Amino acid sequence: MRAKRSVLTGGFLTVEAAVLMPVLLAVVFYGLYLAFYLHDRNAVFASAAEQAVSGREQEAPVTAGGSEPSFSRTESRSERMIAYSGKTVFYTGREFGAYEGTCRYRKLEPAKELRRAQGIQRLREDQKAEDG
Repeated sequence: MRAKRSVLTGGFLTVEAAVLMPVLLAVVFYGLYLAFYLHDRNAVFASAAEQAVSGREQEAPVTAGGSEPSFSRTESRSERMIAYSGKTVFYTGREFGAYEGTCRYRKLEPAKELRRAQGIQRLREDQKAEDG
């Protein structure tokens, strides 16, 4: 009488696992590095936006990618602009992704805004007087 062979006794599962595991590991590690890249980009953007609004220089945020981001500041009478750039690198030193951008902040002039509001109020009053 012949014994039935189990599905697990064949060697094809080992071959499939040997082919599939490197692919799965690559997907997992690229997913981790994508998370590092997105974290770094968002942390640097938030720091640049805070610097643009507050006008104070801050320390560079801690990035998971291991490189130091750079900031440059341009300020005029009407606006403040912070440009940032950086990159996320693999543990081997190879670059995974670079990011750059700018944050602009239009400076408010309270006296100018009050004059504009008073002018709008006068126009409304004049319009009401004309309408009767």
